[in-house]
Amino acid sequence: MKMKQYRILGVLAAASLMLASCADRVAPEKGTVVRDAHSFVSAKIVNTSVNASASELMVQVGANTRENIMSLEAVPGVASVEPLFFHTPGKEEMEARFGLDRWMLVSVAGGKSVEAVAESIAGLDKVEKVEFSHLISRGGELHVASCDVPGPVTKAVDYPFDDPYLVDQWHYINNGDVRAGAGARIGADINVKDAWSLCAGDPDIIVGVIDEGIKWNHPDLADNMWVNEAEFNGTEGVDDDGNGLVDDIYGYNFALRDTTITYTSGIHGTHCAGTIAAVNNNGIGVCGVAGGTGKGDGCRLMSAQAAYKGSFPMAGTLRAVKYAADNGAAVINCSYGYSGDDITSDSQYATNYPAELAIYEYFENTPNDVTDGGICVFSAGNDGLDHCEYPAGYYKFISVGALASDYLPAYYSSYGPGTSIFAPGGEVQSGNAYGEVLSTVVPEISNGDEYAFAQGTSMSAPHMTGVVALGLSYAKKLGKKYTRDEFKSLLLTSTNSIDDLLVGTRTSYGGTKQLYKYRGGTGAGAIDVWKLFMNIEGTPCLEAIQGETNFVDLEEYFGGNASSLTYLGVEISDRDKASLGLEEDPVIQYGRLKITPTKYGSAKFVIRAVNGGTEIGGVKEGGMEISRTVSVICRPVVSKNGGWL
Repeated sequence: MKMKQYRILGVLAAASLMLASCADRVAPEKGTVVRDAHSFVSAKIVNTSVNASASELMVQVGANTRENIMSLEAVPGVASVEPLFFHTPGKEEMEARFGLDRWMLVSVAGGKSVEAVAESIAGLDKVEKVEFSHLISRGGELHVASCDVPGPVTKAVDYPFDDPYLVDQWHYINNGDVRAGAGARIGADINVKDAWSLCAGDPDIIVGVIDEGIKWNHPDLADNMWVNEAEFNGTEGVDDDGNGLVDDIYGYNFALRDTTITYTSGIHGTHCAGTIAAVNNNGIGVCGVAGGTGKGDGCRLMSAQAAYKGSFPMAGTLRAVKYAADNGAAVINCSYGYSGDDITSDSQYATNYPAELAIYEYFENTPNDVTDGGICVFSAGNDGLDHCEYPAGYYKFISVGALASDYLPAYYSSYGPGTSIFAPGGEVQSGNAYGEVLSTVVPEISNGDEYAFAQGTSMSAPHMTGVVALGLSYAKKLGKKYTRDEFKSLLLTSTNSIDDLLVGTRTSYGGTKQLYKYRGGTGAGAIDVWKLFMNIEGTPCLEAIQGETNFVDLEEYFGGNASSLTYLGVEISDRDKASLGLEEDPVIQYGRLKITPTKYGSAKFVIRAVNGGTEIGGVKEGGMEISRTVSVICRPVVSKNGGWL
């Protein structure tokens, strides 16, 4: 089967909200409402009507009473009033805490001015805020091009799973194969291969994909889809779990307010889902970051559909986030955002989009098996700006920029203030799509293909979302619990600096870029799964150079007298020894670990020593035996700043 590359063509016009699906921006779809800014009298109106729905308003009242709702219904031009957020049984206290019960969705009658209705509503005493429902739109023409294999497959590493296209997923295991681009760099990936041997997922960790519908019956996704058991085992046509939604078995379509997940409206949600948790080791297709080992142990994907044919109704998007929170999602993937300079500060975002911020904070304060709140992951934006776009830029969210296969920022990726971290997003090079990110798509609209390449910060965000899910899975396996902020700190300290690479120029599909401008602008750096796992364990993480004899200093881990200890030996598993290609057993010389790795990879060593005691006749007697587990990451070059090249 030939795989295809999918790219959105065009240039972004002044759309308020765009799905960050590919590097090339597009104009809004026909029918998008773009009005001149309106000067509002009431300070209760928190944003403008530019690029907002002409038929909906979001209104916060002082209390959710029949009297207040009736006062809204009586406003001329109001067609109907309903709660913005569905009520979930057992969530009353949380809903009230974040004021979700006081937000109403007001429908404006056809032919009536949404601005005039907003002014009238703002004049009511019991109304606190009026927010225009800004449009989220992808739009544009979907371009499909055949992509033949440009050269022989180089298998310089042993692949842990039998998925045939894993060899093309350089973003997981980058062996420097030129198929991913002439500048492809060994180890320029998320460093997940050896981490998978420790944990590859957990079905109790649920990921909410706030996007187009996921093809839930895709052969590489079906076994890792979240299922609403109450509805699956209930009566058709009945709201078995009492959440106000009937037969929401695999999630819900909040874009069309329908049980049916409409995955044939676009590939974007399915592509993101595959990166997060396509089923691993099932003998078909691709791998997902948290896709398990083929034994039903992958993280679960929840299709909280917010988009239909590229358009995201705002009310539906916010409802999708609440659905994810109320149904156990520990992390949500949000590959969308406001375009360009529409929002320039946290305070502006908080002021202009209070309903949106309230639901994300609700999610962040909903506990799961490992943390006391959920984690929101956003794409940083594809406008190549020197600051992150919003909502990603908000200080509580994880915003993800995009790397190419050479471990450099992709030409389209935004960076700078507000950017938390970078992950592979891919980049087409000289017409070669293999430098993009390979994942699952929808064959019904992809000429029968089930897998395709795409690029964008929409592709880097699900890498990070998958890493979050995988890290939560490992923490759960070890019986560890964290606050949300503690776990985010673990994530953002499990990185590699790429600043040493940011010198000179880089010429790519996007033209020639001066690399110095990215220095200090890649947030915490590039995510590294193995480092995350070691942080979760509390295991020190050291570095070694591939192809050289390394003497790794142990003083920091065995104290200042490390060289005078009596070492009893070094233990390493056969798997870890093979991962580094160690042809000789590691030894300790003068308080340093001596290893000669021939492969790039990651491994753990258990080092045993005796502290104290007396030497009699050349034999050490007495003393206390101590041991320490350390980890070593091997790459072709170790940089001076603690990262690697």
